[in-house]
Amino acid sequence: MGAEGSVDRGGRFLANAGRVHDEAPKGDHPLLKFPNHQHPPSARNPFGRTFTGPPAPRTSSPRRPKTVWQGRNPEETVVHAVRMSALENPSENPCFGCGPLHPRGLHLKFEEATSPDGVPEVRTSFVPQPDEIGWPTLFHHGLHFLVLYEASYWTALTLGRKLWVSQGAISYNALRLPRVGIAHVARGRIVTMAPTRLEIRAETETESGKPCGVLESTWVPARRDVVERAGIPLPDYLRSELSS
Repeated sequence: MGAEGSVDRGGRFLANAGRVHDEAPKGDHPLLKFPNHQHPPSARNPFGRTFTGPPAPRTSSPRRPKTVWQGRNPEETVVHAVRMSALENPSENPCFGCGPLHPRGLHLKFEEATSPDGVPEVRTSFVPQPDEIGWPTLFHHGLHFLVLYEASYWTALTLGRKLWVSQGAISYNALRLPRVGIAHVARGRIVTMAPTRLEIRAETETESGKPCGVLESTWVPARRDVVERAGIPLPDYLRSELSS
């Protein structure tokens, strides 16, 4: 467990830069399972594979296997509508954050979306669990960072159309920690884009729109020679996305 704070671009931890989440959970949150679904290969499914989701034992919102329209409030669906399409995630993905079959992972699932202001982004929803805390009832700082980092990675992969890796300093600002049992949203956007460099901003917030955290990071293309020299056994679907 640790104090609230943030990490600046130089990697220094700034204590007491944030504050404790002040939104208390309201009522019991139902236990939902991700439905099994398939996604045909397309530009929105960069790996061109079929994915069957696992019976995830986590509390979360069910994922949609097709493009949908969603708003924060039923009365404001037209105003706050976001068009989303679920992204494919092969079962052989070993990642703790987003691996579908990881025995203890967060099992994050992402969607490509177009925001109300017309900006492409990548989104996921998550509900912190009772065994994922630092201070009582509050999501652990490290796991909060992980969710933001995963949103950044999937933003680079999906909107950058190839495999990227983060490079250099990362800025993490914890405005408030997500509370256990409350549904939250993480989203990532490309701020600047060049052939060999991406600047990405990821944010977390409650489903009602209260901001929680921000992660700003720089990404460069993942190079085949570097991966092979390091002896990293990437799955085939990722190796096919490497730059020469």
